[in-house]
Order: sequence, then C-alpha cells, then structure tokens
Amino acid sequence: MNAKRWLAGLFAGVALLAAAGTTLAATTLSYTGALVGETHPWDDFIFYFDAGTSVTVLLTCVAGPLDPEMDIYGPGGFYANDDDSGSYSCVQGDSAFLAFVAPVAGDYTIRASSYEIISDNDPTDENADGVYQLTLTIDGVYRIVRLPFPEAPVWGGWNPGDGRLNPDPGAPLAIYCDADSVYAYFPGYREFDFPLSAIGDAPGLLTEGPTGARLYRLDTGELQVNYAHGSEEYVLTWDACPATTTTTRVYDAATRALLSEFTRRP
Repeated sequence: MNAKRWLAGLFAGVALLAAAGTTLAATTLSYTGALVGETHPWDDFIFYFDAGTSVTVLLTCVAGPLDPEMDIYGPGGFYANDDDSGSYSCVQGDSAFLAFVAPVAGDYTIRASSYEIISDNDPTDENADGVYQLTLTIDGVYRIVRLPFPEAPVWGGWNPGDGRLNPDPGAPLAIYCDADSVYAYFPGYREFDFPLSAIGDAPGLLTEGPTGARLYRLDTGELQVNYAHGSEEYVLTWDACPATTTTTRVYDAATRALLSEFTRRP
C-alpha cells in the first residue's frame, strides 16, 4: 500500500499558506473510511502540527457494528488513546473523542480503529468491522502529511492519470489493480482491498465491500467488479494486473438490459 496514492475525504475552510505549514482558524476536516478487522484493521492519518496547535478528534461509527477506538502518536513519546468518550452511541459502545494541544512541533499519527483491535486484540470480532467518520477541528498551524485514500476525485469522469482501471465518465467508484492487490474507492473512503495472493483459480465471489461493491474471479480467469447504484448496475471486467484490456458495462438493475458497453486497451 505504500506506493498507492492517497485521497482526502473532505476539506473545509480557507487555507493561508505559511512556511511551516497551513494556518487555518478553527478549521474542520472530515474523512470517512471502512475497516475490516482481519484484513484492514485501521487507517492512519498523519498531520504536522506546530507547537501550541489545538486539536480535537472525533471518531464515530457510520455503518456496521464497528466499536470505534483511536490512538494518537506524536514526537517526543506523545501518546493518547480513547475508546468511549464521544457522545455518539454506536451498536457496540460509543464514539471516541480526544482533545489535545500539540506540545512540540512535528508529525502526529491519528489511528482510526476499533476496541477489538487496539484493546481486545480480536480481529475476528464483528465489532472490528464497519464504516467510520473521523472529524478533526484544528486551531493553529498544520499540514496534511499523509492520508489513507487516493488523491483524486472519482465523480465526473476526470482521470488524473492515477492508474485507475476505469477512468470512465460517470464511474461510481475508482478501481485499481497493482502488483499487490485489487482495491476500490468511493470519494473519501476505501470500499475494499483484496490481496492478489489470495486469488485462487476457482471462479466466484472474492470479497464484498460494506456498501455492496463485489469483486469476482470469472471462469475465464478475468477479474470483475459489480456495483449496483440507483437504477443501474456498473460492471468492470479486466484481464490481468496490470490490465491490457478493460470492459465497462452498465445494466438496468431491474431488467438486466445492457445500457452501454465500452472496451479500453491501455
């Protein structure tokens, strides 16, 4: 995953550039992601903060049985943790909340995870799975160092050359396949990340994301992602990683009538 590009979920506020970073007055940043205890147990968000920068962090559950918990690591041995101090109730436990003033300048890692991973060490527990929202309020100088999402918007068919398989106008999600895994993103969060080493020869469903995107291996040996959204089903089929041929099809979800089809040979 280190070579993959990263995507910010939502930026709010007006930035003023400064030599040490970006100064924003009580700016709020919000990101949404999905966790799976056994395969993707946490997301790390890394920010630079000047000494004296005031930060509050709220980690809430959005979907699934996720029981949020977070760690924050910083320079000079800085560490903070919270499980249930937030005011939002989840299926299991409550949201996590931390407030701190950066004691020294440097990079701070905010780890969005679950009680089952951080405190209970049980990735098989269903409460380690689900969609979260991480919200930061920052008063002071900061800079985004690294986010766990690709850096390009998905909607509108804009292809910034980030290596996605499907730079198609109106594509509902971005799909990638590199030397390590097949992964898919919606704007702001990861839908799934499936290792190539776990793909066998047998055809069938390989994984399904929390919002319903499904990855298949076909009996032809090809890989395929299906995603139903609204009245349509979006289907992307490709031959290998890296792909030499991709085919995009859009179906009427109710009648299964083929609405459009396009084959691309990169």
